[in-house]
Amino acid sequence: MLRGIYTGASGMQAQQHRLDALSNNLANVDVTGYKRDASVHKAFPEMLMRRFNDNGVHRLYSGIFKTD
Repeated sequence: MLRGIYTGASGMQAQQHRLDALSNNLANVDVTGYKRDASVHKAFPEMLMRRFNDNGVHRLYSGIFKTD
């Protein structure tokens, strides 16, 4: 029972952050030099597997490798 409530609350919180970023972007669309806000959410298992496979080399979307 509590797991369902926590899952629902987590989803609502994620959507609230998404809505806050969107409303902030819309409110500041006419401001010169404004950089948009982004709300990024990923599932825990996906991030965990990404960390297991992480060797310090990060692949960008264009296929170019970048090291930190």
